Amino acid sequence: MVCFGVGLYLHKHDQPALGWAFSILFGLIVFGVLEHSMYALRHVKCLACDGKTIIIKNADKSQWLAVCDHCQITWDLQTGTGGE
Repeated sequence: MVCFGVGLYLHKHDQPALGWAFSILFGLIVFGVLEHSMYALRHVKCLACDGKTIIIKNADKSQWLAVCDHCQITWDLQTGTGGE
């Protein structure tokens, strides 16, 4: 957020090149955070055996679940609006 504020300040005070640079940096940071969040959601390891899981969305309860390939345990990822 600071990058965006600094970019606006510099753009207003006759430094448009630096202003745009900080604004673009802010956009790249936001994109990176969103990309990392999607990666973290899709690559969850099993808490019991540290194996690979398959991520599925339970449409009925609006929640994401991780199902372990090895031990067949289902984990509620506590993301979404539903749950029990």
